[in-house]
Amino acid sequence: MKLSGEEAKSKCMTLGASSAAMIILGYPGELIVEGALGARWMYWFLAMIPFCYIVYELLVGLAGATNAEANDNVKALILRAQWVTVISWLTYPIVYVFPMLGLAGANAVVAI
Repeated sequence: MKLSGEEAKSKCMTLGASSAAMIILGYPGELIVEGALGARWMYWFLAMIPFCYIVYELLVGLAGATNAEANDNVKALILRAQWVTVISWLTYPIVYVFPMLGLAGANAVVAI
């Protein structure tokens, strides 16, 4: 990817901080698996804010740097890595809501 050292450092810092924020905001909701699940929905929503920023940066924010790659093979690999990362990350918000949809225990494991 064609990013300057300063740009790469800045992206790493903001994406790293966003990842940490996502975990910090979402983890308390992970501890709520039964009873009143309204608080779990709140933590899910809060964690989705940095999550959406990260996905946006991977697909849109880094598009210019990816497109600037002169080697088509490298460019294709970067694009594939971006999409595979996003698709794999999309499992997290889906699995997080399973208890809120009434899935628990073995049913939640089977749904995964």
